[in-house]
Amino acid sequence: MWSGDRRSLLLAAACGVSSTLLSRRAHATVVRGLTLPLLARQSSFVLVGSARDSSSRFISLPGSRRIVTDVRIRVEEPLLGSPVDTRVVRVLGGRVGSSAEFVEGQAEFEFDSRCVLFLRAEQHGVHWVSGMAQGHYPLRQANEGGERLAPSPRLPEILQFENSAVRQLSGRTLSELRSWLRGAAP
Repeated sequence: MWSGDRRSLLLAAACGVSSTLLSRRAHATVVRGLTLPLLARQSSFVLVGSARDSSSRFISLPGSRRIVTDVRIRVEEPLLGSPVDTRVVRVLGGRVGSSAEFVEGQAEFEFDSRCVLFLRAEQHGVHWVSGMAQGHYPLRQANEGGERLAPSPRLPEILQFENSAVRQLSGRTLSELRSWLRGAAP
Protein backbone atom coordinates (compact mmCIF):
# COMPACT_ATOMS: atom_id res chain seq x y z
CA MET A 1 0.00 0.00 0.00
CA TRP A 2 2.78 2.40 0.90
CA SER A 3 4.50 2.01 -2.52
CA GLY A 4 1.24 2.94 -4.30
CA ASP A 5 0.94 6.09 -2.17
CA ARG A 6 4.56 6.89 -2.93
CA ARG A 7 3.97 6.46 -6.68
CA SER A 8 0.91 8.72 -6.50
CA LEU A 9 2.90 11.33 -4.63
CA LEU A 10 5.79 11.18 -7.12
CA LEU A 11 3.38 11.33 -10.07
CA ALA A 12 1.60 14.37 -8.59
CA ALA A 13 4.95 16.10 -7.96
CA ALA A 14 6.11 15.36 -11.52
CA CYS A 15 2.88 16.77 -12.94
CA GLY A 16 3.24 19.91 -10.82
CA VAL A 17 6.84 20.47 -11.84
CA SER A 18 6.15 19.84 -15.54
CA SER A 19 3.12 22.16 -15.57
CA THR A 20 5.22 24.87 -13.95
CA LEU A 21 8.06 24.45 -16.43
CA LEU A 22 5.84 24.18 -19.51
CA SER A 23 3.29 26.88 -18.70
CA ARG A 24 3.28 30.30 -20.36
CA ARG A 25 3.52 33.53 -18.41
CA ALA A 26 0.16 34.58 -17.02
CA HIS A 27 -1.04 38.13 -17.64
CA ALA A 28 -3.07 39.99 -15.07
CA THR A 29 -4.46 42.32 -17.72
CA VAL A 30 -5.83 41.49 -21.15
CA VAL A 31 -7.03 44.26 -23.47
CA ARG A 32 -8.71 44.32 -26.86
CA GLY A 33 -6.28 45.58 -29.46
CA LEU A 34 -7.00 49.02 -30.87
CA THR A 35 -6.53 49.37 -34.61
CA LEU A 36 -4.36 52.26 -35.76
CA PRO A 37 -7.34 54.22 -37.20
CA LEU A 38 -9.26 53.79 -33.93
CA LEU A 39 -6.24 54.80 -31.81
CA ALA A 40 -5.82 57.94 -33.95
CA ARG A 41 -9.57 58.78 -33.75
CA GLN A 42 -9.50 58.44 -29.95
CA SER A 43 -6.53 60.83 -29.76
CA SER A 44 -6.68 64.62 -29.73
CA PHE A 45 -2.90 64.83 -29.91
CA VAL A 46 -0.05 62.71 -31.24
CA LEU A 47 3.42 63.92 -30.39
CA VAL A 48 7.09 63.11 -30.03
CA GLY A 49 8.29 64.07 -26.59
CA SER A 50 10.28 63.10 -23.53
CA ALA A 51 9.38 62.85 -19.85
CA ARG A 52 10.98 65.57 -17.74
CA ASP A 53 9.59 65.05 -14.24
CA SER A 54 6.64 63.54 -12.41
CA SER A 55 4.63 63.79 -9.23
CA SER A 56 2.19 61.33 -7.67
CA ARG A 57 -0.85 61.94 -5.50
CA PHE A 58 -4.14 60.45 -4.39
CA ILE A 59 -7.31 61.37 -6.27
CA SER A 60 -10.92 60.30 -5.93
CA LEU A 61 -12.28 58.48 -8.95
CA PRO A 62 -15.83 57.15 -9.13
CA GLY A 63 -16.02 54.39 -6.54
CA SER A 64 -12.42 54.51 -5.32
CA ARG A 65 -9.44 56.49 -4.16
CA ARG A 66 -6.43 55.92 -6.41
CA ILE A 67 -2.84 57.00 -6.82
CA VAL A 68 -2.09 58.78 -10.08
CA THR A 69 1.18 60.06 -11.48
CA ASP A 70 1.33 63.24 -13.54
CA VAL A 71 4.26 63.25 -15.95
CA ARG A 72 5.42 66.49 -17.55
CA ILE A 73 6.26 65.79 -21.19
CA ARG A 74 8.43 68.18 -23.19
CA VAL A 75 6.93 68.24 -26.68
CA GLU A 76 9.65 67.95 -29.30
CA GLU A 77 7.39 67.55 -32.33
CA PRO A 78 3.60 67.71 -32.59
CA LEU A 79 2.45 65.10 -35.11
CA LEU A 80 -1.29 65.73 -34.72
CA GLY A 81 -2.98 68.54 -32.81
CA SER A 82 -1.88 71.97 -31.68
CA PRO A 83 1.80 72.68 -30.95
CA VAL A 84 2.76 73.47 -27.35
CA ASP A 85 5.98 73.20 -25.35
CA THR A 86 4.74 70.78 -22.68
CA ARG A 87 1.84 68.49 -21.89
CA VAL A 88 0.93 66.87 -18.59
CA VAL A 89 0.11 63.17 -18.98
CA ARG A 90 -1.64 61.26 -16.18
CA VAL A 91 -1.26 57.52 -15.59
CA LEU A 92 -2.77 55.34 -12.91
CA GLY A 93 -0.37 54.15 -10.21
CA GLY A 94 2.66 55.52 -8.46
CA ARG A 95 4.06 56.08 -4.99
CA VAL A 96 2.85 58.54 -2.35
CA GLY A 97 4.82 58.31 0.90
CA SER A 98 4.72 54.69 2.04
CA SER A 99 1.76 53.83 -0.24
CA ALA A 100 2.36 52.43 -3.72
CA GLU A 101 0.04 51.26 -6.45
CA PHE A 102 1.00 49.42 -9.65
CA VAL A 103 -1.53 49.30 -12.47
CA GLU A 104 -0.78 46.76 -15.20
CA GLY A 105 -1.08 48.06 -18.74
CA GLN A 106 -0.26 51.72 -18.07
CA ALA A 107 2.38 53.58 -20.08
CA GLU A 108 5.73 53.65 -18.26
CA PHE A 109 8.01 56.56 -19.08
CA GLU A 110 11.80 56.69 -19.08
CA PHE A 111 12.99 60.17 -18.19
CA ASP A 112 14.78 62.06 -20.98
CA SER A 113 14.00 59.29 -23.50
CA ARG A 114 12.06 60.15 -26.62
CA CYS A 115 8.71 58.51 -27.30
CA VAL A 116 5.60 58.87 -29.42
CA LEU A 117 2.38 59.45 -27.49
CA PHE A 118 -1.25 59.24 -28.60
CA LEU A 119 -3.14 61.42 -26.08
CA ARG A 120 -6.78 62.08 -25.21
CA ALA A 121 -7.62 65.67 -24.29
CA GLU A 122 -8.87 66.11 -20.76
CA GLN A 123 -9.88 69.00 -18.55
CA HIS A 124 -7.49 71.29 -16.72
CA GLY A 125 -4.57 70.61 -19.07
CA VAL A 126 -4.14 66.97 -18.08
CA HIS A 127 -4.18 64.19 -20.70
CA TRP A 128 -4.45 60.41 -20.58
CA VAL A 129 -2.58 58.07 -22.93
CA SER A 130 -5.10 56.70 -25.45
CA GLY A 131 -5.52 52.95 -25.04
CA MET A 132 -3.20 52.91 -22.00
CA ALA A 133 0.16 51.43 -23.08
CA GLN A 134 -1.19 50.91 -26.62
CA GLY A 135 -0.74 54.67 -27.15
CA HIS A 136 2.90 54.81 -25.94
CA TYR A 137 5.86 54.01 -28.22
CA PRO A 138 9.44 54.55 -26.99
CA LEU A 139 11.80 55.49 -29.80
CA ARG A 140 14.83 53.21 -30.15
CA GLN A 141 17.89 53.58 -32.35
CA ALA A 142 17.91 51.09 -35.23
CA ASN A 143 21.04 49.34 -36.52
CA GLU A 144 20.72 51.06 -39.89
CA GLY A 145 20.39 54.47 -38.24
CA GLY A 146 17.34 56.48 -37.37
CA GLU A 147 14.74 55.84 -34.72
CA ARG A 148 12.01 53.22 -34.74
CA LEU A 149 8.89 52.89 -32.63
CA ALA A 150 9.00 50.16 -29.99
CA PRO A 151 6.08 48.76 -27.99
CA SER A 152 5.55 50.14 -24.51
CA PRO A 153 7.46 48.09 -21.89
CA ARG A 154 4.34 47.46 -19.74
CA LEU A 155 2.09 46.41 -22.59
CA PRO A 156 -0.53 43.89 -21.42
CA GLU A 157 -1.61 40.87 -23.43
CA ILE A 158 -3.53 42.08 -26.47
CA LEU A 159 -6.52 40.28 -27.95
CA GLN A 160 -6.76 40.58 -31.75
CA PHE A 161 -3.07 41.49 -31.87
CA GLU A 162 -2.78 40.92 -35.64
CA ASN A 163 -4.92 44.00 -36.39
CA SER A 164 -3.64 46.15 -33.53
CA ALA A 165 -1.86 49.49 -33.74
CA VAL A 166 0.95 47.97 -31.66
CA ARG A 167 1.64 45.40 -34.36
CA GLN A 168 1.32 47.98 -37.15
CA LEU A 169 3.56 50.61 -35.51
CA SER A 170 6.27 48.51 -33.83
CA GLY A 171 9.47 48.77 -35.84
CA ARG A 172 8.19 51.66 -38.01
CA THR A 173 10.07 54.92 -38.48
CA LEU A 174 8.81 58.35 -37.50
CA SER A 175 8.59 59.33 -41.17
CA GLU A 176 6.31 56.33 -41.81
CA LEU A 177 4.06 57.42 -38.92
CA ARG A 178 4.05 61.04 -40.16
CA SER A 179 2.99 59.89 -43.63
CA TRP A 180 0.22 57.71 -42.23
CA LEU A 181 -1.08 60.52 -39.99
CA ARG A 182 -1.14 62.98 -42.93
CA GLY A 183 -3.18 60.47 -44.94
CA ALA A 184 -5.48 59.63 -42.03
CA ALA A 185 -6.08 63.20 -40.82
CA PRO A 186 -9.64 64.45 -41.43
